[in-house]
Amino acid sequence: PPSLTRTSLGAENISSTAEKEVRSILAPFLDGGYRVTGEYGRTGGPYPSTGHIGLDLVPTGTDYDIEVPLEGEIIENAYSEGYGNYVKVRHPDGTVTLYAHMAAPSPFAVGTHVDARQEIGVMGDSGHAIGRHLHFEVFDAQGNRYDPMLWLGGEAPAATSAAPQPSESAPDAT
Repeated sequence: PPSLTRTSLGAENISSTAEKEVRSILAPFLDGGYRVTGEYGRTGGPYPSTGHIGLDLVPTGTDYDIEVPLEGEIIENAYSEGYGNYVKVRHPDGTVTLYAHMAAPSPFAVGTHVDARQEIGVMGDSGHAIGRHLHFEVFDAQGNRYDPMLWLGGEAPAATSAAPQPSESAPDAT
């Protein structure tokens, strides 16, 4: 499985005007040394025939803390059968990121402002999960899902699908 590095995400070639923003998005993922264990769109094995709807990450070390890559506001802090304990954060540009399979509910209430690189929880295996990991999803302001690897690399890709409600996506989250 690939590791997230500046090279694998193309961050070494970004322009100087975009560099600061992209590096702030990448920082928690690169500094933590994450390894990808489930790619977006992957099928087969534990993934549905319609494709995996997020990016699964595990740390290469022992740090299982989950940090938000950009500042934002907690818009959902809940539990579902598929996601287990999860949090959604809306960022200033309207992008929403989702962090699922947390070991316990996040201590932050809906409406709480969180800073970039702030810890919001700990990776776990709640919900439909195969082992302890972070299931990470990215949505635009209209609820369309993006490939998280493209977003982490600084791209704003075309939306890939409409965002399902947690009850619809619960069986697909791994």
